[in-house]
Amino acid sequence: KDIEGEIINCLWNLKKAGCYAESTIEHTGYILRRLQRICANLLEPEEIKEILASHDEWSQTYKQSITAAYARFTTFLDIPFEKPHYKPPEKLPFIPTEKEIDQLIAACGPITSTFLRLLKETGIRSGEASKLKWSTIDFERKTLRVVPEKHGRARELRISDTLIAMFNRLPKDSQKVFRSIAKTMRCSFAKQRKRIALKLNNPRINQVHFHTLR
Repeated sequence: KDIEGEIINCLWNLKKAGCYAESTIEHTGYILRRLQRICANLLEPEEIKEILASHDEWSQTYKQSITAAYARFTTFLDIPFEKPHYKPPEKLPFIPTEKEIDQLIAACGPITSTFLRLLKETGIRSGEASKLKWSTIDFERKTLRVVPEKHGRARELRISDTLIAMFNRLPKDSQKVFRSIAKTMRCSFAKQRKRIALKLNNPRINQVHFHTLR
């Protein structure tokens, strides 16, 4: 219970710092609580390093992510922590065909398909897309203004008639275009993506993520 309180305080401290994206704060909380679930003592850095060393099934990328999240926690509590170094192997990104992307967008529900179309057309981050407000869309000029994430720059982007029509089909009962946060949207998308991959008999569809469209 005491550690959970420290986790909450750490996440709140990250939010107050103003330099961390919401997705980073959420991910930090997820990692810390997962370490707790496997009986790790978050106050003992050497124990965390032993857990990282013993889990050979975890990828270098995942271990690097855990290390970064835990380092934010130890910095908050002023606990000395010498981070182990992990070097993820270089690999080429998965690039789906445009036909596969369009099939995926067409087969998703109206909210998810609009979200995906927005990512495809603009290349903005999923976190930026999830914060989009109706007031930032200019239906006359067919543009939208993007509130930046991760030290990005504010920008105005042109969008297509197709995306405008998709926006017009969504309910406008909230200030935000997409009421779900990016994490919830991602879970819903994963379920729809799996169903569509099975229906199309194309397992490549399951490799498409929000960042793939970016």
